[in-house]
Amino acid sequence: MNLIVGDAVVQNPFLWHVGDLQLKFPELVETDPKEPASSQYAKKPEIEHMFRQPEKRPPVVLSQLFAALCLSPFLILVILWIKIGANMNNFSLSLGTIGFHLGLGAIFLLYYAYWCYLDMFSTLKYLGMIGVPTFLAGNRMLGAIAKKRA
Repeated sequence: MNLIVGDAVVQNPFLWHVGDLQLKFPELVETDPKEPASSQYAKKPEIEHMFRQPEKRPPVVLSQLFAALCLSPFLILVILWIKIGANMNNFSLSLGTIGFHLGLGAIFLLYYAYWCYLDMFSTLKYLGMIGVPTFLAGNRMLGAIAKKRA
């Protein structure tokens, strides 16, 4: 076995004798022609999968209690706003303001519906129908606020 090191750019290529190698292969074993050869494309036995049993869901009362606890900070926020007298002077009852807030509420309800029973593509379709009027109403509302401050 020889190692040849050379290239078009190498000025001094060299040939190095690494060693001698003898290979011995086993003799061919005659196979019985009556026995069919197993093919990798032959039909394999069916695989039976064992899936784990799904975990039990918590009781409905516990789930509803947890949901109420998650919503309680919003309820506390509204109660404290009423108690301290939140400044609602900039809230005008124009079409843009009401449309924006109704659209925003509808988007939140759509999130809930997506979480419970809608798939992603249905949700995106409804979001497109709700989102465009909400965007336009929000743009109108912000334009009215900017005009009021100028």
